[in-house]
Amino acid sequence: MIFSQRITLLSLQCDSLLCFVFKFVLYTCRDSPKMVREDKTVWKKNYFDRLKTLFDEYPKCLLVGVDNVGSKQMQEIRIAMRGHGEILMGKNTMIRRAIRGHLQSRPELERLLPYIVGNIGFVFTSEDLGEIRKKLLENKR
Repeated sequence: MIFSQRITLLSLQCDSLLCFVFKFVLYTCRDSPKMVREDKTVWKKNYFDRLKTLFDEYPKCLLVGVDNVGSKQMQEIRIAMRGHGEILMGKNTMIRRAIRGHLQSRPELERLLPYIVGNIGFVFTSEDLGEIRKKLLENKR
């Protein structure tokens, strides 16, 4: 009942049907429930789990520097890597903590710790690292 009264009120303010639909959509979107981001601790736990899973799932990984790489270029690289591997970016502190927590089962990961500096990411793959490197360099600008 209240909803239809508001629609009538909106239709009286508008001259055309297009205007009515536009204002109606804006009105309903404004009252719709917002998407809630998951809790920070849950998000971090999921990130740690994902990083550990990727280290266990893929036998090889490339550490890549992504300084001066724009979002459009990153999107193109992600598209080019589909089916060949997975790219994971993240905060260096979180990456180091996840690796340190995984050292008991994979002690060789400790060699990566000194290189986790600056704007870096991981490319996890099962394929030849030379081929993956070529794919990444094809998208270089």
